[in-house]
Amino acid sequence: NFFRSGIQFRTWGSFQAPGLLNFGEFRCSDSDKKCHLWTAVDLAFFIIIGVIGGLLGATFNCLNKRLAKYRMQHVHPKPNVARVLESLLVALVTTVVMFTGSMVLGECRKLSLPSPGTNDTIVPQVSLSEAVNSSIRTFFCPNETYNDMATLFFNTQESAILQLFHQDGTFSPVTLSLFFGLYFLLSCWTYGVSVPSGLFVPSLLCGAAFGRLVANLLKGYIVFPEGGINGFG
Repeated sequence: NFFRSGIQFRTWGSFQAPGLLNFGEFRCSDSDKKCHLWTAVDLAFFIIIGVIGGLLGATFNCLNKRLAKYRMQHVHPKPNVARVLESLLVALVTTVVMFTGSMVLGECRKLSLPSPGTNDTIVPQVSLSEAVNSSIRTFFCPNETYNDMATLFFNTQESAILQLFHQDGTFSPVTLSLFFGLYFLLSCWTYGVSVPSGLFVPSLLCGAAFGRLVANLLKGYIVFPEGGINGFG
């Protein structure tokens, strides 16, 4: 997407050309000539996030390797019913974590819609806004509010990534930290179970949650110039 956008639209870093997976488009308003999707200052944080992401990936591989050895020694030698029971256990624990986490740990947060008078630097497409709004989960929250944890858990992974990228409302740092930790551990446990599964989209979702967490913390404690660390609150 990076190279296709640069060649086709001559706007490097805009990610306008959809590829195999489409998580929405970030673009500046045509009327705002001073808008930049990212600045040179942001590159330092991108590098730091990349280093931390690499360490987290190594941790994931180490944990999954130990889990795979345990399965080879204690699960695979047993009859096939043991693998079925393990898959059912993973599904049961995942379901309990999703419901309990959303009910106990989720926060009811107000939908933050941009006012007509504000100068928004990030302009989502209409179809994208509809897709984001339709995937909001209230989950026992009152009107005009949404449950931030349930919005991430009770959606497809692609929709959850869209929420993290394009939701105008806020996801609290606590929610993002808990969701990232729980999803990271559940993904590590699930990978290797005797069911069809993968790591590509789950790793993207973990990265999106971690990136939004970093953006929230930076935006809350560091003042950036217009255009830097935009679109996340």
